[in-house]
Formats: sequence, C-alpha cells, structure tokens
Amino acid sequence: MSEHQGDLTLSEFLRKNKGKCHLELLITLFLNLLDGIYEIHRQGRIHGDIKTANIICMKKLDGTYQLVLIDFGYSKKIGKLIDNPNSIYTWWFRCWRMFLNEYLRKFPFVKPVRISPIMDLWAFFVSMLHSFSDRSIDFLGFRSKTQEQARQVMSENSCALWLMEKMNKLVFQITDISFIKQIYFVLLNKQGPEQFLKIFNSFGFTLDEPEKMYAEYVEEFHKLRNESPIFGHVKSIFNQTRMCCDKKDADISTILSAMTELFVEILRDGADLSLLDALGMEHIESWLVKLKEILKMIDEIGGIYF
Repeated sequence: MSEHQGDLTLSEFLRKNKGKCHLELLITLFLNLLDGIYEIHRQGRIHGDIKTANIICMKKLDGTYQLVLIDFGYSKKIGKLIDNPNSIYTWWFRCWRMFLNEYLRKFPFVKPVRISPIMDLWAFFVSMLHSFSDRSIDFLGFRSKTQEQARQVMSENSCALWLMEKMNKLVFQITDISFIKQIYFVLLNKQGPEQFLKIFNSFGFTLDEPEKMYAEYVEEFHKLRNESPIFGHVKSIFNQTRMCCDKKDADISTILSAMTELFVEILRDGADLSLLDALGMEHIESWLVKLKEILKMIDEIGGIYF
C-alpha cells in the first residue's frame, strides 16, 4: 500500500474533481480494473473487500489514470466455506446471498455458501454505482439500520426470498434449490400454469388447484418486483448527480435511463439470483455488454461529465 501513498482513493479523486469527471473515462477505468480483479481470481482467490475506499486512482507518468485495488487483508481462497460472512466485505457491498447466510440456514434447500468470484464482481458493480454519485449513497437506508433491520428490508424487496418463504410453508418439504430456481423463472417469465404444474410434478409433487395457485403467485411476484424501491433509489442517484454535456442540444436522458435500467437489473435481479445461487458469469458478461453499449452512446454525443 505504501507505493500509493501519494495517490487519492477513488472517492477522494471524485470529490476533488467534482464537475470535471468524464463519465466515459470513469466507466473505462472501471472496465480496465476488471483485468486486475480477474487476475486475482485466476490465482484462486478473491479480494474480499472491494469498495470505493479501497480503489486508488493513480496518475501514471504519461498523465493518464489507472484504478488500483488496495488492502488485500480480507482475501480468501475460492471455494472455501464461509464460516463468518461478517469477516469479508463492508456489509453494504456484500451480495445478498452472503449477507443473509445465517437467515437462509432455516431453509432445507439452501446449501452453505462458499467463496466465489461473483462476490467480488457484485462489490465491483456496487462500487461503480457509488462512484457515479456526488454524495454518499445509503442504499435502501442500510447505513442507518442494524443488520437485522437491513435483512428485513431485503426480505421485503426480494422476489427470491419471498418465493423461498412461500415454498418452505408448503405441506411437502422442498429440499432442492433447483426446484425454487425453476419456479422463480416460470413466474418471472409468466410461462403459465401448465409449466408451473409440470415443474411440481417433475419433483414428485401434486397440486389440487394449479391454475389458482399460479395466478396468485404470479400476481404477487410481479407486484413485489414492480414496486421495488430499488428502481426509485437508483433513479435518484442519476437524477441528483449533475451530469452535463458540452453539446447544449444533446439529450442525455436516454443514456441516464439506460444506466438506471442496467443498475436496477444488477441490484434487483442480481440480488435475487445470488440468493438462488444462480448468479453466474453469463449475467456478469451481459451487464458488461450493456455497459459497453452505453459507452458508445456517450461517445456519440461527445461525452458527459459530472
């Protein structure tokens, strides 16, 4: 860490350069930081504490900037069982699967959580979202809550956790998380009562009124999903942060809408998928593709700064 003592953390750099930070540069720097994160993962470990305070903005000899990760004190071996989830990551940077580890133990279909690269990548995207704001982000009010209160907020805003609770109260015991995953996607994609019943039957279960049960579940699922405060929270970040363009007639609303939609998808859907142990690299890659598409949109209007 001593070699970076003269450099600023990313948070300090953004505060110092408020109103002069180019959005496309910041996104590009974050994408380049991924190379370093992937290298850590190739060595069989995770960083374990990715957050804006542990990202240094280093000015190179040629005058360009580079983001560098510091503080590897919480680095862990990939695949290791997590005995104490509180031992890694600042807690509002933790993926929901890890944060709710103790709570999820009550479900017979949930396996103990193991160290995964996905945990670093979740913290990476949350850090990126934090960097877009010119103020401290209190995601869903977590900073002002105890961990138990935060868990309650998560339970009220997660379709996956809602479904786990529903399935755990059925007369037959669910012991396979893949059953929950399949039901989740049937409800998410509104695939109909026949597919809903088919999954139950494939696991040896029968339903007396599948049409009625499906209708009730799908309505409640999408009501919870559509009313999630995550959308309003992410939207407020981009609305409250002054973003400008040199071209006075340029419309940046489309770009801000695209960024809002992307980070709602990451935080809402990514949280659900992590709880279902279904968050994989294919989702990370799809988010990166969308981020690169947003970069092209920014370049087409000549850049945005904040």
